[in-house]
Amino acid sequence: MTLALMLAAHGPLDTWSPTLMVALALFMPALAALIILTFTIDSRRGSALMAILGSLAMLGFAALATAIEVVHPGHLESALTFLQFFTGLPGGASEFSLQWGVLADPLSAVVLLALALVSLLVTLASLESVRRDEGFIRLLIVMLGTTFAMAGVVLATNYFELFVFWVLTSLGGYLLIGHRWRVPGAVRAARHAFLYLGTGDALLLIAIVYIFFRFQDLSFSRLSLAYTGGKVSANGLLIMALLVFGAAMTRAAQLPLHGWMTGAAEAPAPAAALVLSATVAVSGVYLVARTYDLFHASPRALVVVTVVGGVSAIAAAVFALAQDQLKHLLTYVTMSNLGVMMLALGAGAYSAAVLHMVGSTFAVAVLFLGAGAVTAAMRTESLREMGGLLPRMPVVGWTVGLALAGISGIPPLSGFWSRGAISSWLLSPRQTGAAIAALAAGLLVAAAAGRGFATVFLGSTARRRRFEPGRIQDAPPLTRTALWLLTVLSLVTGWWALPIAGHGFLSLVRAVGLKPASPSVGALGLTAIVAVAGFALGWALRGTRLVPRPVGRAVESGLYVSHAVALAVRHTVWAGAVALGFVDHHVLDRGVLGVEDAGTLVSRTVRRLRLGRVQQTTLGLLVGVLLILAAALIVTSAGFKVSG
Repeated sequence: MTLALMLAAHGPLDTWSPTLMVALALFMPALAALIILTFTIDSRRGSALMAILGSLAMLGFAALATAIEVVHPGHLESALTFLQFFTGLPGGASEFSLQWGVLADPLSAVVLLALALVSLLVTLASLESVRRDEGFIRLLIVMLGTTFAMAGVVLATNYFELFVFWVLTSLGGYLLIGHRWRVPGAVRAARHAFLYLGTGDALLLIAIVYIFFRFQDLSFSRLSLAYTGGKVSANGLLIMALLVFGAAMTRAAQLPLHGWMTGAAEAPAPAAALVLSATVAVSGVYLVARTYDLFHASPRALVVVTVVGGVSAIAAAVFALAQDQLKHLLTYVTMSNLGVMMLALGAGAYSAAVLHMVGSTFAVAVLFLGAGAVTAAMRTESLREMGGLLPRMPVVGWTVGLALAGISGIPPLSGFWSRGAISSWLLSPRQTGAAIAALAAGLLVAAAAGRGFATVFLGSTARRRRFEPGRIQDAPPLTRTALWLLTVLSLVTGWWALPIAGHGFLSLVRAVGLKPASPSVGALGLTAIVAVAGFALGWALRGTRLVPRPVGRAVESGLYVSHAVALAVRHTVWAGAVALGFVDHHVLDRGVLGVEDAGTLVSRTVRRLRLGRVQQTTLGLLVGVLLILAAALIVTSAGFKVSG
């Protein structure tokens, strides 16, 4: 923000185009990936250099776009029509056009900047942590491609463009989770993620088709006015919002569509950090934030978002408390955090939810980079076999500890300010239930974070056969650098909630019709008490079994909800496969045989033409012309027109 004010004093931010900056930022990772594929595919060092340069260039343009929006906040679009035709239908549906463009506003600018920072730093960490692994260059390309896809989601101007990049983000998440395709666990996790993310893609596609069917438009800016125009009933708006929210639930791992998230930890540490912090997981929250006008027009949909977010936040925190594996604990902490964001959006705390999303992005990246370093050093993921790592891994220990404290809301770290802003909005007579849910989730997730940190980094290291604790070393230098930079970002982001020089985050990123709520002293104090009490409780519970073993297994697995959902999805896919098999056998095969027979008839006709049977050939051509004329007459009578 200080950089933005300095640049504004010299004038460049008054003339530079924010849409140009975000467009350049969008294409930088894609350009770097293409250069790697074309020129440096055989060189690990050259590919790594191109990935870093591409991420740096993206960061530079994203920073300029954010600076412009801080000084001159506004909503600008730059769109190009690439497909247009006439449907022949009456009214506004007579013309159909598809546009591609970029959107520059405060929401897209700050999320794009967070994405660029995380992408650059996890790529930097990957240069040491996975550089010697098989498929390192492939990993760089997929990470760049996933960053490009998420940037496209952030900058999309309409539902169609968002859907294209949304599907690409699903593909990137699937490839990153299954990167180590020789490991059976990674293959299962990738297949699991494919089912869940594919379900979300299908729900979003149905939502888009329904929205276009009712409004004949897909532009976010035009639809924001159309939602309240009375063209669609309250029930129609509710259906649209619930379909969009269903797609968001699969990405943000909200109950009961959360089963893919624990498997995402099977990816290499930098890939898991990218998937769970700045791309796939956070895209669900961003989708609700971007389409918030639709939810604001349907109060019942906002109630659903609030309830699902609150239940998911509390349940995930309980699941995190029962975990015995480090990465699973962190994934449930992340899921609970995403639930708090959804709860805040549903309750109307729009600016505070987006601030919490941006601040948590950096903290989650720290957690999974640090978890990768810990599991690599300990050669295990079991919490019972860890302990005493803080003296041996000081950088990883302190950065992970600060990230866990920040995400829990301990003052004066980033999560303290964003959770305090959420609590300030919720602590009103009509938001009592949501406020209780948010505070309960905060207490439980702080307890899970405190228990995890104390178990892993304090006490003494558990003794194991053929394992020497004296050989444990801290993370490599580049990984340590990335961890410290991400930690600093996670610590200072929340301070943007304060209205410094009139450019506070809560007044900058806001939804139309909602006034920003600054964090009150009472809400901040309550947030601090809950977070500190929860962290201390978790600290005291380190190394203890909280529930009996049979109950612990059920809670650790998420009460088997994900297993039930996966089973239902598999049966649905199986039924669809049977139906497609029937269509393939009885329709497509017969159609192919018909084409084959037609080809045989044509060959016979050509053969007869060569033999001089002109009369029969002329009669066949006349029949063909008549059939074409009849088809044209039927199409014209039906009201369809073809535009030349």
